[in-house]
Amino acid sequence: MIPALGCILLLAACEGAKLPPTPTPLPAVTPTFPIPDLESVLLRTSNLPARVTSAEISYTPHPSLADLPDAQYFVSLQFLQGTQFGGRVSVFLYANPADMDAAWPAILNTIATPKEIDDIGDLAVVNFSDLVFIRCSALVHIKLVGTQPEELRIYASQLDARFTPLVCQP
Repeated sequence: MIPALGCILLLAACEGAKLPPTPTPLPAVTPTFPIPDLESVLLRTSNLPARVTSAEISYTPHPSLADLPDAQYFVSLQFLQGTQFGGRVSVFLYANPADMDAAWPAILNTIATPKEIDDIGDLAVVNFSDLVFIRCSALVHIKLVGTQPEELRIYASQLDARFTPLVCQP
């Protein structure tokens, strides 16, 4: 008997599931780490759904993201919905484009049925509770539990706009 996950994967393959895109080469960027004000950008959460609040900053990736290459700098902000876990935003900064190229497929492996979107970052995918995007030297993973994809997109778009001047330094 095939385990349930195997059946789901088999069905997805039969449906002609489209693999997420391969990242295009990144522009030559040599960011300085840590980037000033990165944490304060994360803490500006006014564009999150009203039920979501910021909780704590962490400088260690969540175990679910352990397969990503080590970043030159990492920061994460956990969210709460009431007293329960509400998600997190994690930012990996890579000075080496080869590390970013390795990080993209590794993070896609943590997301069920990602769908490519083209209005956030240099490259982005979304599913029902996760949105991941690359902007210059930053790989950003947003997880918002119990939200709609449009809520994810609004938060990601505004975060991307605030990050761009910080992470796209020539």
